[in-house]
Order: sequence, then structure tokens, then C-alpha cells
Amino acid sequence: MHPQPKDVSPQGRGVIGPWGALGYKKGSSATEAQGRYQSEDTLKSRARMKKMERCKLFLLLIAVVAAAPTTRTPVSYEQVVAAAVDTYNQEQNPEFAFRLLEAEPQPDWDASGETTQPIKFSIKETVCPTSENKNVSQCEYKEDGLDKDCSGFYSTQQSPPLIIVQCEDVDQELSRITRGRWRRFWRGTKRFVKRHGVRIALAALRFG
Repeated sequence: MHPQPKDVSPQGRGVIGPWGALGYKKGSSATEAQGRYQSEDTLKSRARMKKMERCKLFLLLIAVVAAAPTTRTPVSYEQVVAAAVDTYNQEQNPEFAFRLLEAEPQPDWDASGETTQPIKFSIKETVCPTSENKNVSQCEYKEDGLDKDCSGFYSTQQSPPLIIVQCEDVDQELSRITRGRWRRFWRGTKRFVKRHGVRIALAALRFG
């Protein structure tokens, strides 16, 4: 008997058999390699998808934080008045610190809205020198201390909020009101004289 020829082709090196060279079935190595590459590609694709999902989630969180409105802490009318008194003592730097005497109630006060609201209060001079930086609420009022009426506005339409206050001595304010009333009375008298004549005006003054 003649020996069987060996297959020396690249696909069939070694002993020929039903499983091909080296005991592997023909084409099985290429199939396994292709499957292994596909598995690696699948893992890489999944990793990229997870990374993209994390990035999307991170961007979403940033967008939510950026879109969330800035919450403003509600501020009561009493807190604003106290801050206004402190502002007056700091800005005007009087010899003796002033302390709140009375605050005019504001029943329609909006503690959290963005608006401009009026404030009105009165302060009185204390025995505590401003230079000592004491807690004004613990200072006694001066017996002959100055009284001041203060008015202004509290605005939350900008950040930080703004307090605008103007204070006048009570005597000066009364004098200003008296002068204003006298001017209004004199203007009314002149109109009355022009309309009814001097005699009626003098009679009114004589028997008034």
C-alpha cells in the first residue's frame, strides 16, 4: 500500500483529519477570533454608553442647579428697621449712638417678595458713645437726648438688598411742617382776596 499524501497547504498543515490541521476544525479559529473581537467591541461600546450617560446626568444636574431660582431668606419689618438704625449709626457716626424708639407698623409688609417698601420709625440718642461699639439695645436713653424721625425705603430688587434712610430732628421736622402749613394758609388767603376782595378778607380776620 502506498502512504496517503499529506496536505501541505496553508489551511491544512499537519495531519489531515476531519478537524483539519492541529486537531481544530477548519475555520473554527477564525470564527472564535471574530467572536472574541465582537465581544471586546460590545464591552467597549457599553463602557462608552455608560460614560456618556454619566456625562448626560452630570450636565443635567448642572442645568437643574443653574435653572433653580435663588431663594431669598424672608426678612421681617423689625429686622429691616434694626438694620436701618445700625446703618444710621455707622454712616452718620454721631457722638452718641441712637437707639430705636418706635417703629410705625407696616401690616402689608412682604417679607420675601422682590419689591420696594417704605419704612418709618423714630430713634433717640443714648448715653453710649458710638466709638465704644456697644450693643445699642442695652444702652439707656439720654434724658435730654435728641429725638429723630426717620423714613426711607427697603428694596429687594437688587442683590444685596438696599436700605435708604433719612432722619431729621423732631424739632426741625415740626418747624418744617409749620412752615409748610403757613405757606399753604397764605396761598389760600391770597386766592380768597383775589376772589372776594380785601374788605371780606379783613372782616373774616377780624371776627375769625
